Amino acid sequence: MGQDEWASKLDELRQVATKTKRKLGRDEPLLDAYLYVSRVRCGRPTCKCMQTDYRHEKWCISFVENGRSRTLTVPDRWLRQIAHATCAYRETRSVIREFGTEAQAATRAANQRLSRRVTAGRKLLAKLILAKAGRTAKDGAR
Repeated sequence: MGQDEWASKLDELRQVATKTKRKLGRDEPLLDAYLYVSRVRCGRPTCKCMQTDYRHEKWCISFVENGRSRTLTVPDRWLRQIAHATCAYRETRSVIREFGTEAQAATRAANQRLSRRVTAGRKLLAKLILAKAGRTAKDGAR
């Protein structure tokens, strides 16, 4: 990987880091839950849901609390806020994953570059050792 590719990986990491910082820097609430529509029968014997395939629709949210899964119905007046918070959580989590992936790629690129530079340094050291060995051989021949 050349200088340009290595610098390119670092630039990509900087861009993703900036995006991550913007996303995490917001004060909006994030909700790690799953929002879905539940279709249920109400249980009243005279309701059409008991005689047909019709089901009542309710928005529900599923989440984990104290290690246990919980489900709540979401009132219509809360639906927009809850939907926004769950969506924001998924987007933020995605950005963090992207940052991790880019960081790994940049780290690999940096390690490859470091390895090549260390190899070049070792070759330089070998030349120095040979030069000193040659000088000592000349000093010993005197």
